Amino acid sequence: MHYTLITWWSSWIGHQIAQSILNRSKKDWVIIIDKILPSIQDPRCVFLKFDLQQVETLSEYLNQEINPNYSIIALINNAGYQESLSPLEVNLEEIHAMYAVSVYATVLLSQRFAKRAIKSWLRNGRILNITSIHSEIIREIPHYSSAKAALKMRSKEFSYALKDYNITVNCIAPGAILTPLLQKDLLTPELCKKAWLRVPLSRLGTPQEIAELALFLLSPSSSYITWSEFVIDGWLSLVI
Repeated sequence: MHYTLITWWSSWIGHQIAQSILNRSKKDWVIIIDKILPSIQDPRCVFLKFDLQQVETLSEYLNQEINPNYSIIALINNAGYQESLSPLEVNLEEIHAMYAVSVYATVLLSQRFAKRAIKSWLRNGRILNITSIHSEIIREIPHYSSAKAALKMRSKEFSYALKDYNITVNCIAPGAILTPLLQKDLLTPELCKKAWLRVPLSRLGTPQEIAELALFLLSPSSSYITWSEFVIDGWLSLVI
């Protein structure tokens, strides 16, 4: 049995990646870390209920809950959330909460996965981080954008540190993807049409398209790819 550890499953992107991994092979299992119980009805889905904002207790929790005999071959850091706050108004508590989920927990999990993989002589391990086109593009979500930018640089650092162990580290940077989070902003057909027209390919992306790219980056076919950020946004980042 091969396990992939995924954080923050309850986003549609995380859900679709998890489901696609389970569909790929009967030998594939997923471990989900989230605050919300997954709706996937599959015995190969192991759920760990944990709030990643409580990052100070994450290591202790994982020591208690993850079986040391699990063969974890991949880590997907998908956790993140958005808040529209002015950089002139956001406070330290809000910044810390954002960074706890998007950066601090990611670093701890990546360290843990890498050390475990090296100790067990795992080869072809995979770390995949979900960043955002807004790590470089302003959209009035400053502490989210800066956290994703930090995650992007951390990915590069981990990639270099793990180069001798054949553990690859890559990023996927989604643009406008049709998820419940985006749908909250698109309450009318007019708003939907306006959003589509902003994208040069004249449509929004889907979680399935993110999942297909993730499956490739988790596969043996991507073994020569490390430290790359794959932008999947229908060209949106080049026009906004």
